[in-house]
Amino acid sequence: MKVISLFSGCGGLDLGFERAGFDIPVANELDKTIWETFKINHPNTYLIEGDIRNIKETDFPDEIDGIIGGPPCQSWSEAGALRGIDAYKMIGNAVPVNLAYEIACAIKQALEQ
Repeated sequence: MKVISLFSGCGGLDLGFERAGFDIPVANELDKTIWETFKINHPNTYLIEGDIRNIKETDFPDEIDGIIGGPPCQSWSEAGALRGIDAYKMIGNAVPVNLAYEIACAIKQALEQ
């Protein structure tokens, strides 16, 4: 199975998926201090360096079975604001949403089908 990796960091999550038999043809990471490490750890994965908001759909292969990634967790991290479940994010120009809550609802809805 082919998956793409977003918010990849140095590729720890990717490594687990690779060891489980997944192919990761493309990954993305914003933090330029991590790019070299990712490339050393994952020489067979093309790393899109930069902001995920600037990636085009055509940057990804056509046949993808899934997406993995570790999106930023500033709301929970000690390095962040520590607002936890009360942190709200803006998605485009939409009304602020609680991203963790929205993800949990989507997973719950998918499991009920």
